[in-house]
Amino acid sequence: MWPTVTIVVLNYNGAELTKKCVASLKKLDYPKNKHDILIVENGSEDNSLEELRKLKGVKLLALPKNRGFTGGHNAGVKAAKGKYVLMLNNDVIVPKDMVKKMISAMEKDKSIGIAGPVVRNQGDFYRKITFSNSLGTLFFYTLPQKNKAETETYSAGGVAMLIRKEEVPKPFDEFYYCYHEDVHLMLSTFFRGKKPFIVQDTYLNHIGGIARKKNPSLAYYEERNKFLTFFMFYSPGTILKLLPLLALDSMLVLGLSLFNQAFFSRLKAQLWVPFNIPLILKKRKQVQSGRKISEKELFHHLSYRSHHSPKFVGDIMSDIQYVYCKVFRLPVYEFRKNGQRT
Repeated sequence: MWPTVTIVVLNYNGAELTKKCVASLKKLDYPKNKHDILIVENGSEDNSLEELRKLKGVKLLALPKNRGFTGGHNAGVKAAKGKYVLMLNNDVIVPKDMVKKMISAMEKDKSIGIAGPVVRNQGDFYRKITFSNSLGTLFFYTLPQKNKAETETYSAGGVAMLIRKEEVPKPFDEFYYCYHEDVHLMLSTFFRGKKPFIVQDTYLNHIGGIARKKNPSLAYYEERNKFLTFFMFYSPGTILKLLPLLALDSMLVLGLSLFNQAFFSRLKAQLWVPFNIPLILKKRKQVQSGRKISEKELFHHLSYRSHHSPKFVGDIMSDIQYVYCKVFRLPVYEFRKNGQRT
């Protein structure tokens, strides 16, 4: 007996992409009486609402204003009727067996708090940058399990995240607005003793970068939320150890931004940090209360490898971070077995 699932698709000025996403969802092999599609129209400024009203076989939730990625999905999860909620970007094409495989993984293992597919990023945005979720300067590492279809990971991204509604009735901190909100959800899930999980035998095609290309100022949220997440989730001792590395990384990112339109947005974000310490401490207290994992367990899912672009910059940062992690004995994933570089 398959459980019910509501599929929430977030739309902002992207009706044509949403239509393609919905068309793929209508081909799912999941029982039709066990799933429904809810489109959250996130206060678009174009004709999206008019176009989406023409779609058949879907529910439509129209928000009066743009509440960002976080607020839009929170509204969708609140309105969802299913036991499970699958939060989706609209710039994806969903294979017909994806939902069944993700639901199966979570039904078999109740310790899984979030499930996601393998995401295949496409388009110019991903040819220009390498994207991966990070906690400060250290990126999350995917952990393969031999001879298993599913792979445990701590980098399940916001492109597609399956949750149990009763466990996560409000998945995102709306202060984030967009960027790193999925890292916050992942780590909050991990801290309460549940695990994020990638179902590795199902794939999702993702275009990506649509919002960033239309609005470079969104880099402000990416940079600000990187700092916010860094100070919220690491222990005080780790923060002190990693601060020099974070400072170097931030100067590097700011320098690279001189060549695009994001420089002033990132500078504004970096200047935000020292003037908002009380807010950071308040949010830190919220996520640290009831924490069930050690700092060592957290580091076991982080890597010294940098994903900065261009590639030579990422390679240089990887070498620096490798030496740094060795000197300060930070137990990143690559050092788990024998302490040697892998």
